[in-house]
Amino acid sequence: MRSHSAGVRGLRDPRSALLVAALLCTIIVGVAASRIAQTYYGHQPIWVEEANYLQWPSLQFLSQVEHDGRFATALEVLRSRHILQPLVLTLAAPSLLGWPYAHFLFVLPAFAIFLGLFGWTVYRRAGSLAYAVGAMILYLSLRGLPNERTGIGTAFADIQASLFIAAAALCLVNALMEPDRRWIFRFAILVSLGALARTTAASVGVIVCGPMLLLYLWNEYRARRQARAALGTLATVLVVVAPAALLVLWQLGDLLWYYSFNWVLGHTIAVSATNMRNIVVGFVGRPAILVCLLLFGLGLIWAVRGGAGGRGAEAGQGRRPGQGLRIGSPELGALWWAVGFLGFLLVRGYTSDVPKEMMYAVPAFVLVAVSPVAVSHGRNGRGWRAVGVAMMVFGLASFGRNVTMSMQSAAHVERRGAAMRQAQLEMAAALAGLPAGITWQSYAAADWGIPVSLATHYRFGKFREAKNTLFHNTKSYWDGYYPGASAAEIQRQLYAKTVDSVDVAIVLKDAAQKPDRMEDYSYGMAAYIAEQVQSDGRWRYVGELSGEPYGSKLAIYARAPR
Repeated sequence: MRSHSAGVRGLRDPRSALLVAALLCTIIVGVAASRIAQTYYGHQPIWVEEANYLQWPSLQFLSQVEHDGRFATALEVLRSRHILQPLVLTLAAPSLLGWPYAHFLFVLPAFAIFLGLFGWTVYRRAGSLAYAVGAMILYLSLRGLPNERTGIGTAFADIQASLFIAAAALCLVNALMEPDRRWIFRFAILVSLGALARTTAASVGVIVCGPMLLLYLWNEYRARRQARAALGTLATVLVVVAPAALLVLWQLGDLLWYYSFNWVLGHTIAVSATNMRNIVVGFVGRPAILVCLLLFGLGLIWAVRGGAGGRGAEAGQGRRPGQGLRIGSPELGALWWAVGFLGFLLVRGYTSDVPKEMMYAVPAFVLVAVSPVAVSHGRNGRGWRAVGVAMMVFGLASFGRNVTMSMQSAAHVERRGAAMRQAQLEMAAALAGLPAGITWQSYAAADWGIPVSLATHYRFGKFREAKNTLFHNTKSYWDGYYPGASAAEIQRQLYAKTVDSVDVAIVLKDAAQKPDRMEDYSYGMAAYIAEQVQSDGRWRYVGELSGEPYGSKLAIYARAPR
């Protein structure tokens, strides 16, 4: 009885209760997401956009570990754009680099940390444990969270990075509510993990968290009227983030060059705004948006009627009930988090067909919705507890519905998807039958390199690595890799590189027949390579394969030994 009573008392402690809630939610999400991912990979073609982030480089590092050892490979990992997961696995468990679900080992702990901090932040601002747990479960209602292509179970490195960045921002919100250098130390660790998960996320960390950190430092200086304390806090941050910052700076030149010709940037503000609105609405879902708007309105009414102040007050500036709605540093920090990053994307003319960038901002909008301002005496009445319970019911019901929809979508294969999967497996089987150690390159409409290389390992256990750096399917990439060169010059350089570094070339069987949906400029490159390979005696015809669309023919050629 005594141990049972101690356990009950422990769960009544806000920290323990919120920790348990975060872990249970993470387990529920993890089980659902893993089932969806397994169903998706078992039915759908490998999606190059997703595989490019963690699965493809992980297999490359696994191959390198087998030849050079884990420590030499770890040095190469430090040069990649996704450091955290490959580095840990390379040093601790290299065999897991070849496991297609290894990202779950990182994204689920990141989600648990984020959700626990989210619940704690809401609790401190709302003063109600039931309401805070309700807000945590409400987060599960986001429609895109279990999505089979863009949700938490996918291998996008941005999923991990966005959760770590969101957790870092929550630490700053807590620090702005109650100055404490421990929050700043936690922030520095989490923002570093976000940058290591995906180096481009470092820019998000600067944009989102930089102004919030400066606001904290200003408050610290203003409270003590001396710069020493603020400079000491800043020094702590710089020391902690230095390793991650150096790794990002090491890659800065390549990152700036790569994104200088990225198709997702450079659009008009109107086009960008429409695209981002559609992505956010699609990821959050209209039911969750309506609930968030309702909670936002209730929170503002509560604040105007005298609930604002107290827990969310700035240090040394306590507020009394009845003062009405007032915006302090925590509110300014959360608002900046919500609109600052999206504003930056608007200025850059950002558009995309996946919500991975939006996921950096969505947690802020949910936080502002459920707790627009802090309250002085807590939402502990029956009414607010009922609201918390209603949030739990809505969150779980919506999550269950979204999981069911994602499972059905993952298992349902469109005709084109089934054909592409069949073509991928056919090509992978042919390559797996060739000698180990070969490099190959496809010059076709579909981006075969990454998905087929993964299929050679996942389905046949014989990794055949694509060169995957010679052919592109968008003119902007040709311009980026060959600045100022004419099409004829690119063709000559491309074929010279092919002869020099490719063992197996997969080309259009009929160079005069343009594949459907292939860009004209890239088709010109593919047709030229096909003609050269087929007429050059250094290449031996191996056989034909199905292409994209399925049924169109490709030819596979092996280069004679040097």
